[in-house]
Amino acid sequence: MSTPLLRAAFERNESKAHQEWIHWRGSVDLNAFSPEDFATLPLLSRRLAPWIENDSSKAILLGICKQAWSRNQTLLGKLVRVCGQLKSRNLHPVITGTPAAALLANRAQTGISLGIPRLSKLDLLLPVQDIPAAIETLRAVGWQSKEPAVRNSISQIYLADAQNDVCTIRWRLLSTPPSVASEYAAIPKIELEYMGAPQTVADPAWLLAYALTQSSRQSWLRRAWFLLECGVDWDHLQCAFYWSESPQPALSRTKILEAESGRSIPVTPPPHRSKLSSIRHDYAAVHEARENQIAGLLPYLRARWSVHSNARLPGLALRMAADWIRRGQSNT
Repeated sequence: MSTPLLRAAFERNESKAHQEWIHWRGSVDLNAFSPEDFATLPLLSRRLAPWIENDSSKAILLGICKQAWSRNQTLLGKLVRVCGQLKSRNLHPVITGTPAAALLANRAQTGISLGIPRLSKLDLLLPVQDIPAAIETLRAVGWQSKEPAVRNSISQIYLADAQNDVCTIRWRLLSTPPSVASEYAAIPKIELEYMGAPQTVADPAWLLAYALTQSSRQSWLRRAWFLLECGVDWDHLQCAFYWSESPQPALSRTKILEAESGRSIPVTPPPHRSKLSSIRHDYAAVHEARENQIAGLLPYLRARWSVHSNARLPGLALRMAADWIRRGQSNT
């Protein structure tokens, strides 16, 4: 399913990656570039220079990567401004989608040098009750709705600015409607700084689950593999599947991702739907206790043990306690 170009981007062995590049370069016509190759090429931007030193199309290839970088800077700058405008109204956006992946890549501890994921729009998650205020805030600074109204049957709305750049405002990533209200609280969040301002980014495990369930047939492997390299907590990925309305396709794609990447992804099928409500409740309790440091060690262990035992994961108490203590020390 993967292409030589995609394998060249993510293969950790430099020699093998170079061979994949040679294979792709010998078979491609740059005048008939596929959209998927166009999106994939910038992912090689940090390892490309020595490979194309004597390539007659060096300027074209580097130009594609530079164009992606420049476009990303424009969109990420808008993203920071939009987040600041929402925060000024006491709203708390979480960056999702490819913009989140781009920011996470800057902090990833990985065996390869991650390149540039090509951005096409802004992507934010907010609690469902904050959506009207978010729309009002962005309209006041020039963004216009591309959807007539917020409807319960969809998961996001689209706004566009004067340059026709699009901002997706979503109130769910994976959940079915009865669980929408609790999904925002349950998603683990990462705090980082970008362009001198603090930003909140969705956990890569949840972004990976979204890529496995929602991304198009052409792009899902590229997006999922990139997020895998950003560093994924397997417990978070397992629990993210509990909010998914289509976990079985995601599990099938997980097997493909394992085969393509050579990485083991230890997730199991979610239990019967009758158990999902209690698991989701316990999982939300885990993250409320862990992030707010309010519930004490024993309630935290009880909630997390419930999640792990329902998921048929190891659920080791020592690991849970160590996690609690480590996080408590980092907050002091």
